[in-house]
Amino acid sequence: NIQYEHTAQDFRSNLMPVMSTPLLIAMLETATQESIEPYLAEDEAMVGLSISVTHLAPTPVGTKAYFSCELKEIDGRRLTFSLSARDELDVICEGTHERIIIKREKFEKKCAEKMARIADTRKDETFTETKNYGKINNGSFHIIS
Repeated sequence: NIQYEHTAQDFRSNLMPVMSTPLLIAMLETATQESIEPYLAEDEAMVGLSISVTHLAPTPVGTKAYFSCELKEIDGRRLTFSLSARDELDVICEGTHERIIIKREKFEKKCAEKMARIADTRKDETFTETKNYGKINNGSFHIIS
C-alpha cells in the first residue's frame, strides 16, 4: 500500500499526496534486481546503467501498486528490461531499464579507490548544513545520511 512516506509530498517535489516518481523508479529497479538475483554467481552483482520511465497516472495514498519487469534482451553482461506498474485501476508507468552484471570484488575495489581519491580532495573543505537533504560546498550538493 502506498503510504505518506512514499508520496511526492514527502519527497518535496510537489504538494500532492500520491506515489512519488523516485519511489516508482526504486520499486521497478527492485523488481529487476529480484528477477535476476537468483541466477547470479556468488561473486556477481547487478547495477543500474540507465532507466527511462513515463509516469502515466497518479497513485493516491492507500492504493495498492504492482510492479513488473520482463527481460527483453541479453547482450553480454548487459540486460535490458521492459518495465510496467499498475495500481488497482490503471497502468501507472511504462519504461525500460538497462542493468549490467559486474564482478563484486572488482567493483568494490573501484569504489574504495574512488573514495580514497575523494578523501584526498576533501582535506580542506568546509560544509554548510542544509536541512536534512545534504550538504552544500562551493555550489556542489552532497548527499548525507
